[in-house]
Amino acid sequence: MTKRFDRDGEKKVHTQTLAAIYPDADSYEQLIMVCRKLHLPEADCQEVFRRMVFNILSNNTDDHNKNFSFIMQNDGSWRLSPAYDMTYIIDSGGYLPNEDHSLYIRAKLRNITREDVIQFAHDNGIRRPDSIIRDVVGALNQFRSIATKYGVSEQWIGRVEATIIAHMKAWGITD
Repeated sequence: MTKRFDRDGEKKVHTQTLAAIYPDADSYEQLIMVCRKLHLPEADCQEVFRRMVFNILSNNTDDHNKNFSFIMQNDGSWRLSPAYDMTYIIDSGGYLPNEDHSLYIRAKLRNITREDVIQFAHDNGIRRPDSIIRDVVGALNQFRSIATKYGVSEQWIGRVEATIIAHMKAWGITD
């Protein structure tokens, strides 16, 4: 069971998706722009960057504008919601990883390079992008052990792990 972040006991917590706030948002640049217009703390903008890197390396290409939300705090300020609906996406044939992301990154939906990500960080005021990338890589390197612990079949572990490794190699990450 997943804990809902849009409820506090029986009370609803005011939550809006990126799609509700900016229906035409189709890029991570626009997501960061909304974060800045809502005066989110810098930590939330860095979290958007972290999720973007995770989505690229882990093949979560279902990163559309309804899968990012904002929560209104009691004082009327906004914060980025916890992450949700993050999963490895396969192609329509049901075997190979899907290649096209839902949100653009530097006008690209596929073949997003490490250089693209570093330039995105530079263009959007994200500090310490290399450190964030290392953190995401460290987490992804634990995939096999966590998947095994939770009983994921070897067939799926192998498929997902192969994609993660391929993405990391494309970025020049070999650990």
